[in-house]
Amino acid sequence: MKRFLLVMLSLGLLAAFAMPAAAVEFKIGGTWYMQGFYMDNYSLLDKNTTYPSDPSWGTSTYANTNRKMNRGAIAMYTHKLTLRPMVQIAEGLSFHMQMDALEGVMGDPTWTNGTQTNQRTSNLTSSRSSIGGNAALVQENIEFEQAFIKFKTGIGQFTAGYFYPTMDFFGTQFLQQPYTRSAISLTNTFGPLTLTADIVKMREWRNRSFYGGQAGANLITNLPTSYNTAQSNGVNNDADGDIYGLYGIFKFKPGEVGLAFEYWRDSGFKAIPGLVTNPIGGAANTNGYVLQLNRVNPYTKLRFGPVYIEAEGYYSFGSLMKWETVTAAGAQQPPDITLSAFGAYVNAQVDVKPFFAGLKFIYKSGDDYKNADKRTGGIATLYADDYGTPVAGTLILYNTDYADPLGFAYGNATVPVARYIDNVWFYQLYAGINPTDKLNITARVSYAVADQKPKSAYGATGALKDLYGNAVAAPGIKEYVSDKYGTEVDLVANYKLFDNLTYTVGGAYLFVGDYFKGYDADAKIKDNYLLMHKLTLMF
Repeated sequence: MKRFLLVMLSLGLLAAFAMPAAAVEFKIGGTWYMQGFYMDNYSLLDKNTTYPSDPSWGTSTYANTNRKMNRGAIAMYTHKLTLRPMVQIAEGLSFHMQMDALEGVMGDPTWTNGTQTNQRTSNLTSSRSSIGGNAALVQENIEFEQAFIKFKTGIGQFTAGYFYPTMDFFGTQFLQQPYTRSAISLTNTFGPLTLTADIVKMREWRNRSFYGGQAGANLITNLPTSYNTAQSNGVNNDADGDIYGLYGIFKFKPGEVGLAFEYWRDSGFKAIPGLVTNPIGGAANTNGYVLQLNRVNPYTKLRFGPVYIEAEGYYSFGSLMKWETVTAAGAQQPPDITLSAFGAYVNAQVDVKPFFAGLKFIYKSGDDYKNADKRTGGIATLYADDYGTPVAGTLILYNTDYADPLGFAYGNATVPVARYIDNVWFYQLYAGINPTDKLNITARVSYAVADQKPKSAYGATGALKDLYGNAVAAPGIKEYVSDKYGTEVDLVANYKLFDNLTYTVGGAYLFVGDYFKGYDADAKIKDNYLLMHKLTLMF
């Protein structure tokens, strides 16, 4: 025992003497928040109706786990602690981490990422779920979210490991999302010009079949299921999902401009011997497909006295599915599915202290369903772009703070409106006052409509065949009742209790639009209102 204690003491002294040489400086920062909600009608359906007068109930024997049955009010608290330690090892060399803890709905250890099921499993000491199906075990209380190094060289600064790559925080708030990714980045500055090159690993499909990989899982998460029939990609095949990005920012006196170009390639379904069912003809073949997408993304930020303007746009194009040549007898060559999608964002604000006011506009194209071989929008879940809350500023529509733990807001629709801003024309008028350095009050009025009304099958409206040439049962392809998401009114006040501690209170009312009736004009929907308060600590 004495020898053990002596060895441990010696190791401790050695570490203490070596630490100044190994780590010049240690810093730790982070955030903490605790947030409370009350939502009167999260389902957006009329809770005062009954079956069969309201068809949104489905049937009289609807399972009580179905989301359409959950029409009551919801009250809850959410919580999260984030720690960001940094070790400055030498000049120009540092190591960074991010750890998230106690993230989830307070008092609910069985939370499973919004999944409603009677089969959830958890450890009572855990607070956050893993991303999985029903009965997935919840995550432990501490998650290591990031670990990366930064080091300067003669050709620029490298960042390598798990971190937020440039693609997630480039430009304005329009396309930003807080996703940790495995990446390598190189940045260098030439006077007013900053250039960055990133390589981001989105998926590694190596040995997917050998290790029991999930069927149909790749970057394309919102394509028709008929196109996701692959069971595996074989063993040791070229099966990667990668993003290559080039980013430039030029700063000048009134502000800055930037331009990004990204190339996406996902070969998760390339060359799948005998395991792809050809969606046209149905015969098995030995071909697969590759995703190859491009995005051009310019932005600007300008200030002229009291006027501030920022704008951003994108054009995404390429092949969602570029099929290899079919060689199997009796199998037809599937059409390549191409993408051509647009988006734009403008925010103009006038600041005349202590007042401010502004206008905000967001557009993201939806899919028009007119061409079997072309997609014109609805790509937010492809790119995982625009996480929602920061750019919209709304408390109900696109609010990730409660969409994450509760799931999406559907109403009677099949395509939800939450988290990702997509397929939308969004308009907002906002105004506020900063009566003191500690207090801020902001009011917002927002109106949103869909760019394209969803349809029940792919192909031309009214056609009796879908995208794959399959017959569609009468009455043929249906279309949503309306394109109107609704009008939302928000009022939020922030007060600094300390320089690092802010208390927020807010309320919102959503005049729900008929989009949430889905395909049924007789479905009964109802407005929703929300009350919230939040403590946020930054250190």
